Amino acid sequence: MKMNSTDFIKSEPFLSPQSVGAGTTNTTGLDLKDADDALITLYVGTMAATATVVAKLQESETVGGTYTDIATSTLSIDQAVGTPGDTLYQWEVDCRLRKRFVRLNIVSALAAALLSVEKQLTKPRERPVTHSANSIVVAKLRN
Repeated sequence: MKMNSTDFIKSEPFLSPQSVGAGTTNTTGLDLKDADDALITLYVGTMAATATVVAKLQESETVGGTYTDIATSTLSIDQAVGTPGDTLYQWEVDCRLRKRFVRLNIVSALAAALLSVEKQLTKPRERPVTHSANSIVVAKLRN
């Protein structure tokens, strides 16, 4: 049986597209148990001229537990100093070196920014991957 690339990657929305104002937004915990690697992609869309967004990964042993910051994962996006919106920002995570759950902590200050987050688990231990309903639509091109 021929395996497809989608048999090795589990992609799902992590935070649906939304406009966030000043405040803190956390994604739900991503369970890393059955994967070797994860790719977390933050899409920062249109930002007000005064908008700032600080995003960082946090980890915990349980999905509802206490999350702690992952060192060196903080990313600052400041429209006023030239860090652009309308850009993809990514974190590559070696799941074998992390606690079981990770989430993205996003702090937006001053003005609104349009954000969305996608999660991908790669090299899952269970193949083929089972995708959640409405998480991914695959068009298979074979010619």
